[in-house]
Amino acid sequence: MLTIGWCEMVRLPVLGIDAIAAKIDTGASSSSIDATRVREVPNSPARTVRFRIHLDDGQSVIAEAPVVDVRTVRNPGRGGREEQRYVIRTDLVLGGESWPIEVTLARRTRMEYRVLIGREALGGRAVVDPAAAFLLGGP
Repeated sequence: MLTIGWCEMVRLPVLGIDAIAAKIDTGASSSSIDATRVREVPNSPARTVRFRIHLDDGQSVIAEAPVVDVRTVRNPGRGGREEQRYVIRTDLVLGGESWPIEVTLARRTRMEYRVLIGREALGGRAVVDPAAAFLLGGP
């Protein structure tokens, strides 16, 4: 089992992200990623969304993924207001290990970390040392 800090560098290769800092948040059940310009792809065989992911260096990546769900999420950053979010599945690479996770596409532009990894994504694979950061390698 991995021991990780409260923030770590992660890879999301299916989405074209080689390195991005992620906040590890065991208080959040789900994971999310900063996505803008989220649009359904017309005429796709499966319900698919295309979106822009903002990276730490100011660059961005355009990605596309099938929708696995649309969920109502209570957003504490917006006064607890509920909002609908697309959910996609992608691979998370952390400390040389890889596994599939679900992430919601959210507007996190004002947040310090563009990716938030919640406890459902870590389930039985990692323990968090809240006093440490970047145990698996820094930015």
